[in-house]
Amino acid sequence: EAELLKIVAMAGESAASNVGALTAASRDLWYSSRAKLLADNTSAASLEKVERAMFGVCLDDLSPITPTEVGRNALNGKCNRFFDKTLQLVVFENGKAVFLGEHAKSDGSPTARLCNDVLTKIATGGLDYSIPVVAGTKATRAVSALPLSATSVAAEIAAAEAYIEEEWAAHNWRAVYEPTATSPFPIHVPIPRS
Repeated sequence: EAELLKIVAMAGESAASNVGALTAASRDLWYSSRAKLLADNTSAASLEKVERAMFGVCLDDLSPITPTEVGRNALNGKCNRFFDKTLQLVVFENGKAVFLGEHAKSDGSPTARLCNDVLTKIATGGLDYSIPVVAGTKATRAVSALPLSATSVAAEIAAAEAYIEEEWAAHNWRAVYEPTATSPFPIHVPIPRS
C-alpha cells in the first residue's frame, strides 16, 4: 500500500503524455513511434522497464459506477493503459477494479482462469494479505518515476487518441452479466450495434 501511495504522490495532479495510447492504435503507428522513443536514452530505459514488467497496475482517478462504465473506462486508451502488456490490473478511484489480458502473448483460457481465481479468493476471503519478510531482505521495493520524452511523438499520440475515439464511436459497447454459481462475477463482452 505504501508503494502505491508513493506512486499516486509522484503522479501529482498534472497529466503526463499518454504514450500508452500509441499501443491502442495501428501497429504501424506504434512501431514508428516506439522507434522514436527508443532513440532517446531516458525514454528507452523507461520503455524497457515497462516492457519487462510482469504486469501493469493502472491507478485511475475515474470512478465509473455501472458495469458498462467500468468496461468502457477499462479499455479507454486515453487513460494510462499499455495495451502491449500481457496483464494489467486497472484500479479506479472508487475501488472498482478490472483485469485486462492482452491476447497475443497469453491465451484467453489461462488469463481468464487467473482472473477468476483471484476474484474468487477476494470474494471468499481466501487471500493472505500479510507481507512475508525473508531474513536479510526488504519487503518493499524502491518506487521511481519512469520519464518518457513524448515530444517527438506528440502528433502520433494525438492521432492515436483520435483513432481510439473513432473506434468507440463506431461501436455500441455495454456490459452483459453472465453469472453462475461458480463464477458470480460479471463478464464484459461487446454487443454490436444493430
